[in-house]
Amino acid sequence: MCSVGIDNNFTRNVSDKDPLSIVTIKGLSAGTFSLILSVILGFPLPAFKFVLLAMVLGYFSYGLSIVLFIRAMRELGSARTSALFGTAPFVGVALSLLLFRESQGTLFFFLFLS
Repeated sequence: MCSVGIDNNFTRNVSDKDPLSIVTIKGLSAGTFSLILSVILGFPLPAFKFVLLAMVLGYFSYGLSIVLFIRAMRELGSARTSALFGTAPFVGVALSLLLFRESQGTLFFFLFLS
């Protein structure tokens, strides 16, 4: 949790800058670090098709959410934005339960409520 707080405070301090630039720098930094670490650990590089698909998925699932997070931080402030952003996983779970109507075991609810 400490690293999330540091990241949020850093992002708050630069939130008056262009959100797309901030996300680009953060994404390239994290991607470069992950690539170097995987090469050092000896993991093979994936096929280009999977890299491209992962980049598209990352754009929609990470990139856009962080751009919107930064814009919200600029408009609402860091405390309100973090509180709203933190509820997103719970909203996602509730929507998936309503939309997909799959039955859940007791372990799901135990983990969800813990």
